[in-house]
Amino acid sequence: MLKIAKALAENSDAIFADEPTCNLDNGSIEYITNTLKYYSGSVVVISHDRYFLDEIVNKIWEIENG
Repeated sequence: MLKIAKALAENSDAIFADEPTCNLDNGSIEYITNTLKYYSGSVVVISHDRYFLDEIVNKIWEIENG
């Protein structure tokens, strides 16, 4: 979560996040979800949290048996 906050503070053009909701409480997940939902840059996320993905992304690439 700190890396995401740093990228937002630095006005980064893109955020790459690997399992950003892992081990977070519900309040933190809600904060990240709402923040990334309205982020104007590109977001690439690796996650098993389908609800989170459905909230913040408009395209999903799924890798099976990989």
